[in-house]
Amino acid sequence: MQTSGTHLAPHSPDPGDQVSVFIDSGAPLPDTYGDNCLVIMARDPRTIFVYWDIQPTRFEPLRQEWGSQLDQAVGVLRVFDITGLAEEQWKTAPFFDVEVGYGAHDYYVNLPQPGRQHRIEWGLRLPDGTFLSLLTSNVVLLPRGHVSDDIDAKWIAVRSIEEYQAWEKVLHNVDLGRGSADFSRQMAQRWQFLKSVFSMGIPPSSFTQMPSSMPSSMPSSGVAHE
Repeated sequence: MQTSGTHLAPHSPDPGDQVSVFIDSGAPLPDTYGDNCLVIMARDPRTIFVYWDIQPTRFEPLRQEWGSQLDQAVGVLRVFDITGLAEEQWKTAPFFDVEVGYGAHDYYVNLPQPGRQHRIEWGLRLPDGTFLSLLTSNVVLLPRGHVSDDIDAKWIAVRSIEEYQAWEKVLHNVDLGRGSADFSRQMAQRWQFLKSVFSMGIPPSSFTQMPSSMPSSMPSSGVAHE
């Protein structure tokens, strides 16, 4: 079926032609979203990514109280190590300061130790050391940054040859050469099977010798958990 209108034939530019390319990248992101917030995320075992947004109106009460002293204040991220502390003890937790400019909205904070729990406050530090907290973050627990110390085998009870065969099929039929979506689906199926096995609540008396028909390739250990 032919439609109305002019038919345009494909055009191949000559080698000497100038070709302009237009890429629509959309509207630019705003400098602020009109909010007052401070968010932290663990990037790796020794680094926290911090981003924040603060409105000028947040400074007005401080200006009335401290006046011209704010002109000499420094923007600071105060990083608290709250590992093992109750919430009522957080204010007295050990900390260190990272100076950041007024125009900054994000920062990577390097930490001395992995595996610790942290919270951060953004505020102003006056010349006499007084800290005026303006924003408080969420809490993050950083990864330990090393292989688990738990190397003991984790055993499960297999009550029949059918269960063992299902277990072996799940463990050995994961194709690492397939695409990430297929691999994720296989691992999800494997996890569902493992949960069903571990949720059986089998008493210790069921750890008996396997039937003589059991294949000799039965796994000798399980997975060590962090």
